[in-house]
Amino acid sequence: MLIGPAGNGSALELFAAYLVPLLVGSLLAAGLGAEALASRPPAGARYGRAHAIALAIGLSTSIILSWQFDHPGAHWIMTLFVVRALGDPGTHRKKALWTGLATMLGAVTAALVTFVPLPPSLFTVLGALFLLIGLRLMPLPDAKSSLFMSAGVVLATAPTLDAALYRGGAALAASLLAIMLSYASALLTERLERTRLAQGDHDEI
Repeated sequence: MLIGPAGNGSALELFAAYLVPLLVGSLLAAGLGAEALASRPPAGARYGRAHAIALAIGLSTSIILSWQFDHPGAHWIMTLFVVRALGDPGTHRKKALWTGLATMLGAVTAALVTFVPLPPSLFTVLGALFLLIGLRLMPLPDAKSSLFMSAGVVLATAPTLDAALYRGGAALAASLLAIMLSYASALLTERLERTRLAQGDHDEI
């Protein structure tokens, strides 16, 4: 959202681009009686505070990294980080590792496809096919969805070797950032817990 106005669209247009699909999807889900996702178990206030701090640092860092590159896919660093950082508690490092590797493998797949002499329209069709497969595999616990989605995004939007390599690099940067901040968040949560216990003991005395 923050780097969107730097492109061709205004902040209002970008907001509408996010809001309209959200409203349409919500109305369709309500009209069709689709079941909601199962509620996540609470992780505790201390985890929430530590994770919020880590997420804020990660978003700021990924945005700054995005600004350093004059590339149409610069926003991939930020969006890929958000996907890695918003996982269930206790799963960030494992998911960041495997989805990061899958995303890079998807970028490599797209890079190999770009060497095939195809008309631009066929690259778009292939990209849409990969995206549909990725969406279909999304509920599965493995990282196959990330592989297909990554290849699909490159082929459907920018079927070039440069874009594929850039997306692979963006996936690596986002995954490393998410893993490092996950460790930092765990340390901060542990420190908050020790502080709470120390204050509790002091109150009892």
